[in-house]
Amino acid sequence: MSYIITKKGIKLDIKDINTLYPFLMLRNSNTETTLNVAHLLATEVYCLDKTSLQYRVLVNFLVQRSNKVKIISSIIELSKVGMIKEIDVPFFHPKLYNKLSENICITDCNKQKRYSYIDIKEIVSAYIKVGMNKLFLLFSYMVDKKKHQRESLVRAWVDVDERLHGEDIFRDSMVYLYPFGMNIARGINFIKYCFRKYDYVSLMGIPYSLKKLLKSTLQFLQGDDLGYVDFEIDGMVKHSRNLNKFKYIYTSDEYTPAVIALFENLPKNVRVVNDAHGIGFYNRFVSYSLFKVFNSEQASYYKLKNINLNIEIKNEDKSLNTIDFCNFELYKDIIIIDQGDLSKFGYMYESNLQQRLYHELNELVIQTKKNIKAKLHPNRSNGSKKMFAKRFANLEIINEIDTNNSLTTLFINLYSTAYFDFRQYGKVIFIKDNFFNPKLIFGENIICFTIEELVKNLKK
Repeated sequence: MSYIITKKGIKLDIKDINTLYPFLMLRNSNTETTLNVAHLLATEVYCLDKTSLQYRVLVNFLVQRSNKVKIISSIIELSKVGMIKEIDVPFFHPKLYNKLSENICITDCNKQKRYSYIDIKEIVSAYIKVGMNKLFLLFSYMVDKKKHQRESLVRAWVDVDERLHGEDIFRDSMVYLYPFGMNIARGINFIKYCFRKYDYVSLMGIPYSLKKLLKSTLQFLQGDDLGYVDFEIDGMVKHSRNLNKFKYIYTSDEYTPAVIALFENLPKNVRVVNDAHGIGFYNRFVSYSLFKVFNSEQASYYKLKNINLNIEIKNEDKSLNTIDFCNFELYKDIIIIDQGDLSKFGYMYESNLQQRLYHELNELVIQTKKNIKAKLHPNRSNGSKKMFAKRFANLEIINEIDTNNSLTTLFINLYSTAYFDFRQYGKVIFIKDNFFNPKLIFGENIICFTIEELVKNLKK
């Protein structure tokens, strides 16, 4: 068993390190640990030229889709604050040992074995992805080719895309609808909605090669990630042929590691505008004519490795968010902004923090009779919603926000992008603790409380 031993002598299975350190905090404008780890693996293990497309796509994958890189980065971060006594992690590359504190005992089990770093679930889910994209691509051939002859294109997956780009752009452009694997029902509803509402709509898929995927799987099992990187690049390059007739492309895909291969293969006169689909920090390498982000923290993150990137900050509010600490009783509507099931993404630290918040506020309702509500994440399944309602029965689940009570509404948030919408309808408090710091995501002008501080104030 790979493990770490903490300074307190606790032996922890390495897969559970995400309960000690929040993976979300590994990617922001102030922390470059994951980027440094990914760079070393790409250049030292795979010997890639850092100007090559392979290098940039691999780094994007390692930063986003590698649990091993997150584990290594978490160990490095925990070592900085003296929490690690000993590690036995075979995939921790020896050239990264100098990132650790000097007094850490390293059990070197790296017997020159080669390790794959991209997550195995990424490879497994790719087979479903290939099938869904081939099906969507097949349906795209059934659409009248004249409908494709628009000047602009919208690449869309789910309802949030319409909110990002606007109804006018959807109406005037060709709309390509891609498979939305995170919530199939939500994706299907959006497809029906678009075909009813807009004239120029088609399903669209990326022409991934099943043969290349099978070959890359064999390479992956032998400790080589490059086969999968080439599989992704191949699909994106082929897909560029479906897009090169448009002059303008509107998209929101900065979370797709290989999408840089798609846009770099288009004619130079094609203008690609990407709207950040949330406050997340994803690809280190991007290729857009214009990238619209939410705040300066996001801008700094994406600008670091894309010096010539044209960035527009679309939602930043430099005014200080203030709370009337002396009159907490003024806030009659207290609404939690739910993040969904974070454990599905390996965010166990964040999930535990959210569960602890719900538990404390659920108990607070019993003690104080306050009316505390929860606006659940749209990607929660019906089963997850039922489980939430059963476990936190005192928290009222709501579907809509009352926009008329801004002076008496208080939102409680971990790191949801919904903050940018809800802040106009009330005050917002963010939850923090030892390692979880929302200011690294949203900037200095937000109010942060620990759960204990929040409960204490709400009891007033």
